[in-house]
Amino acid sequence: MHEETSMHDLKPKGLKKGAVSKWGAITIGLAATAPAYSLTGALGHGAAESGYQLPIVFILSVIPMYFVALSYKHLTTAAPDAGTIFTWGTKAIGPRFGWLGGWALLLASILAGVAATQITVNALIALMGLKDSPTWLNLVIAILFILSTTYLTALGAKESSRTTMLLTAMQYGVLVVLAAILMLRVLQGDAVATANPYSQEWWNAFAIACLEEFLGGCL
Repeated sequence: MHEETSMHDLKPKGLKKGAVSKWGAITIGLAATAPAYSLTGALGHGAAESGYQLPIVFILSVIPMYFVALSYKHLTTAAPDAGTIFTWGTKAIGPRFGWLGGWALLLASILAGVAATQITVNALIALMGLKDSPTWLNLVIAILFILSTTYLTALGAKESSRTTMLLTAMQYGVLVVLAAILMLRVLQGDAVATANPYSQEWWNAFAIACLEEFLGGCL
């Protein structure tokens, strides 16, 4: 006969209720966009695709992102779980799809971490005034970055969310100040010689040459 499993030995699955505050959840959502990384790692590619119309492309990109957020809201309401695609894919389509989706999400997170590490290495090397850094230095900085993020994750949801709130506030604060300084210098005509003068055409969506350029800037 099979022994009955004691209910006292079972532990609740998923994130503990109340572990992350409302502001913590909002901050995690804002941090998920990786504002500093998105600008340093993707701004150049977006400008290469959409040209001077990249500002309006950024604004129009909010529309599809709104519907993505709306779909997450409905999925969370129907099946509250921290597993996202793993849970929702399993319930909606099947366990194989959920399994593949979960591993794909994990792989994407790992690759994004590697890409962010490279940008961190480049920034630190530039701050140290080094033009060509040795490979071992890049490796040490990357390992320290990965270990620190792993440690913060292991501390738990509350501690990691607090750290995320602090780092996100710093990111957005620095970006807002930097953007204001750059725009002020352009408007005052005090920009570098290679800077283009400000133009209202930057906000004209109809100036985008073709759909491919628009989609390239969005991506």
